[in-house]
Amino acid sequence: MKDTIIVQYKTRGSGDGYDWLIKLEDALIQAFAQNNKALVDGHDFGNGNMNIFIIPKPSWHAAFDILKAHLKHHDALRTAVIVLRRKTGAYQVLFPENYSGDFERL
Repeated sequence: MKDTIIVQYKTRGSGDGYDWLIKLEDALIQAFAQNNKALVDGHDFGNGNMNIFIIPKPSWHAAFDILKAHLKHHDALRTAVIVLRRKTGAYQVLFPENYSGDFERL
């Protein structure tokens, strides 16, 4: 298992949540294709959450900075919870910085 960045959103009440997530995922695929700092590795839905999975190359720091910039550009940063799932299986919330809730794993 590699370190993985997970971008999580609460499922939107209306039916546009899926389309919105796919558009955001496509934008991230294009962003990381330009710099080769990460690979977008798909998405999933469940337990009231939507997730996008990102595999950083070679470390998560550069990928995280690029990710935050692109989420902000697409007005998708303020509602995101960004988590690093380490190779060991441990989870670390990266954003928001003062996050106090529980990260809901699927």
